[in-house]
Amino acid sequence: MFASCSSDVFTQKNTLVPEVAVNASLNDPSFLSIPGDFRILPNQGYRANGIIVFNIDKQTFLAFDLTCPYLSPNECNLAMDVEDGTGVMSCAICEQSDITFTQFKTKVTINQKTYHLRQYKVSVQGNSLLVTNF
Repeated sequence: MFASCSSDVFTQKNTLVPEVAVNASLNDPSFLSIPGDFRILPNQGYRANGIIVFNIDKQTFLAFDLTCPYLSPNECNLAMDVEDGTGVMSCAICEQSDITFTQFKTKVTINQKTYHLRQYKVSVQGNSLLVTNF
C-alpha cells in the first residue's frame, strides 16, 4: 500500500456554506510576524460575513469563512461571533454557544454528520497575504 503525497490541490470538506468567489488581500506586515494572532477581513466571503485569517507560525496562515458551517444559510445568515484576543468562533446568535471553532478545531459532528468551516487558500505575496478560493 502506498501513502499519497500531499499536493497543492485544494479540496473543501463538507460545509453548508456555499462557495463564492474570494480574492482578498491582507496588507498588514506586522501580522506576518505574530504567530497565534488573527485578523478579520470584513465584507468578504459568503454573504460578506467576513473571513478570519490565523497566523499559525509565521509561515502557515489559515483562512475561514465566518458563516456558520453547520446551519443552512437560510436558517442563519449572520456572521459567527469571534472572541476578542482568542479568535474562538461560535454561532451563538443563531444556535448554541457551546459549539465553538478555532484554527485547530475546524469541524463539528452533529447527528453523526461532520461539518467543516469553509476554508480558503492563503498565500504570502511579499508583505501581504492573498486569500482566495481558486
